[in-house]
Amino acid sequence: MADEDELGTAGPVLPPPDEDISIEFVEHADGEDLPPSITPPVPPGGRSPEREIDVLEISVDSEGMAKSEQTVELEAQIAKLEDQALRRRADFENYRRRQETERLELARQTTARVVEAFLPALDDLDRAVEAVRGEVSEDHLQGLLLVRRQILETLGKMGLAEIDALGKPFDPAFHEAICMAKRPDLPPMVVTSVFQRGYTLGGKLLKPARVEVNSGPPEGEQGASDV
Repeated sequence: MADEDELGTAGPVLPPPDEDISIEFVEHADGEDLPPSITPPVPPGGRSPEREIDVLEISVDSEGMAKSEQTVELEAQIAKLEDQALRRRADFENYRRRQETERLELARQTTARVVEAFLPALDDLDRAVEAVRGEVSEDHLQGLLLVRRQILETLGKMGLAEIDALGKPFDPAFHEAICMAKRPDLPPMVVTSVFQRGYTLGGKLLKPARVEVNSGPPEGEQGASDV
């Protein structure tokens, strides 16, 4: 009995030295060999590793949903900013066109005032030519006409054009009738004489031509011609 107590208190009984000891290893899924007695440790709180994985997946899913909502909000803000940018661009284009139109109109009005200031001088020159016609030499007369032509060419570069009225049908948009004539050799409502030349600037009327208009053949001649 004493020997048994001494062996029990001394520790486990060791096998004989000549006996073979074999240890069995189990292959792990990752290819590692782990002893069958070794198991993954359980973390504090009593959660298993599988539970940790589930919690991690849930947190990732929650984070993904939060990012999706943020993306939708950002896309809405981007769409709003793009709409504002398009509106600002449209407003700027309208402003630019309006400014361009006003600039062209201001330039046209300025040119019209400058050109219109020369028209009285042209009218005086026309009257001078008619007054001295037949009283001066042809060279002097051609000199006056050359000066008038040079002035008209210079103003023509600014858009001035003379209205060709003589022999043309009367047009109230460009002609101003100041008297009537009865010319049986011409059709009715035809300009028979020009008292003051008219001008256009850029295709628009600047000054109407003051003209004489044929009213038709004299009374009595119309009936005779019908017979």
